[in-house]
Amino acid sequence: MKHELTIAGQFLTARSTADQAYVRALAAGVEERVRRAEQQGATSIQAWMLVALGLADELNRLNDSLVEVRTGALGQCDALGALFAMAARPAGS
Repeated sequence: MKHELTIAGQFLTARSTADQAYVRALAAGVEERVRRAEQQGATSIQAWMLVALGLADELNRLNDSLVEVRTGALGQCDALGALFAMAARPAGS
């Protein structure tokens, strides 16, 4: 699906399988970040770079958190499997 957007005064066309409302919400979030960076004195290009850097940082932190959650969940699954194995043993084994 093709989405026509304006972010911080810049027009662009984006292709995505996501629905229009979702893509527009993403664009609004990016636009707000660019606007805040510009209000703090960044030039337009600096603002865009700062937004990109901030989003990359968020992505990396979320990926790290996901790895921690997966690792914890796998550990819990292993512990639960061990408990099931113990419970399944005949008495006196």
